[in-house]
Amino acid sequence: ESPAMTRGSIPEYGGGVLVRRSSSSGSTTQGREKRLTNVALTPGRRGDGNLSWKLQMPFKFKCIGTFLGHMNTVWKLTSQARTLFSSDGKGVVKVWDMENLLQGCVQTLEAHSEAIQAMTTNREFLFTAGSDESIISWELKSLKKNVCVKNAHEDGVDCLEVVGSYLFSTSQSIIKVWDAATLQHKHTMQGLHHRVRALAFDRQRERVYSGSHNKIHIWDAVEPFALVDIIDTTFGSIYSIALTKNLIAVGTYNRNVHLYDSTTHEYKEALRGHLGAVAALGRSPTGTFLVTGSHDNTVQVWDLQKRLPYQILQRHEGPVNTLLVYNDLLFTGSEDREIKVFKLFRVHDL
Repeated sequence: ESPAMTRGSIPEYGGGVLVRRSSSSGSTTQGREKRLTNVALTPGRRGDGNLSWKLQMPFKFKCIGTFLGHMNTVWKLTSQARTLFSSDGKGVVKVWDMENLLQGCVQTLEAHSEAIQAMTTNREFLFTAGSDESIISWELKSLKKNVCVKNAHEDGVDCLEVVGSYLFSTSQSIIKVWDAATLQHKHTMQGLHHRVRALAFDRQRERVYSGSHNKIHIWDAVEPFALVDIIDTTFGSIYSIALTKNLIAVGTYNRNVHLYDSTTHEYKEALRGHLGAVAALGRSPTGTFLVTGSHDNTVQVWDLQKRLPYQILQRHEGPVNTLLVYNDLLFTGSEDREIKVFKLFRVHDL
């Protein structure tokens, strides 16, 4: 294990309390990694922001902290502006300020009776859904419950995405479309035969991509929500989808990330390296790097231009279910109940 991946001196954040896990000298028990300076943790400072992703290599992610407080599996991360939301297997949502990491959890929302496995936001609402088959919208300004639709699906809800004025939700063999403001049901997409575990939209927000067993369905994002195309695969269940300008990236049960041309839908190649299902995908703001989270407990950073792995992050002690890129920060959530916070550094700054 390289020094950048050792479990060393990292702060933990829970309930607004910072606990430092370092000796007075700031070194790890192995003595191989210097403690990061407080600049990386200064509230309101994000360094180069998105520009960090435009730096030429070499760069490296380093873990700068851990958010604690969830009492069960962390299932989903989503954000709006500077606010991070995390959900867990107990039906709880925790709220964090990504520009003030030292503050810890700023609020807790409780309304679901079972695991919240799907979340998304627009500029007005936070949407949550999960195993209790209900969908709830929350006002972002007050974080008060707005609308609750019970029995929205006949099975647990796996994914939520907002495109324009519509909210899309997925479950076993079905995708439903709702008015995002009122949660009134608008449409049900037919022709699906397996659980839809992945949902994403293109850069123009004109198409919605859904992933199920051996199939990627592409739909119009506006009424009448017509089926545009189907990409057949042979890689088993699709767990995650991410889109760049030129590529459709698909994380699958067979432990690989498969790449397709975003225009022709031609299969390009596979990114191999994980030892478990690839449950989460995130792209850099420039679209040149892909971040993947897997049930093998690791997070990997890939150079999409060279189609090669660039860095492996080994901080979790359970499957990684979700991740989120925010400026030069990377957040990852796992079955170990923790949210890890990584920061992007130029190598000469370490």
